[in-house]
Amino acid sequence: MDTNIKYIDLLLKSNSEQQMLENANDISSSISLKTLSALNIHNYSYTPYIAIEELGIDSSLIEQLVDDYINQIIKSCISFIEYLSELQDLKIYTNNLDYTILRELAHKNLGVAKNLRIIDLQKILEKIMTEDDLEYLTKCVECLCARGILLNPKQAYNTIRLIQVKDTF
Repeated sequence: MDTNIKYIDLLLKSNSEQQMLENANDISSSISLKTLSALNIHNYSYTPYIAIEELGIDSSLIEQLVDDYINQIIKSCISFIEYLSELQDLKIYTNNLDYTILRELAHKNLGVAKNLRIIDLQKILEKIMTEDDLEYLTKCVECLCARGILLNPKQAYNTIRLIQVKDTF
């Protein structure tokens, strides 16, 4: 695959929560300042207060929903990379690539990001739904994964470890 997924590997293979957090910060900063600078998400920090106020639910429920969403984002990023790899392989044979599966998964995640008022992930997912450049899409997915981790590093780390344990069986 021509696209570079080293950042996803770095995140998924971090040896500790602290290392994963540091990697996520570095990756998020690098990609959001360079490739995704037009999205203006570099300094964005999620605060659940907008969602709490607009949705009329308490903070503990928002925390649970965000934690569930982190699980979903991690799993989705793995799927995104698999789809992008398939598209890259198909690109050898045709320029008429079908992004439907990628777009549908982005759409599912976008709805949750909008409901929880997570603006940075919303902007990245909107790009995933509209862009066709595989390199750019890969950077979007890498940044999405990193920024998802930053929402709650402990939850993300535990999710990644659980996925790894399940994969060994």
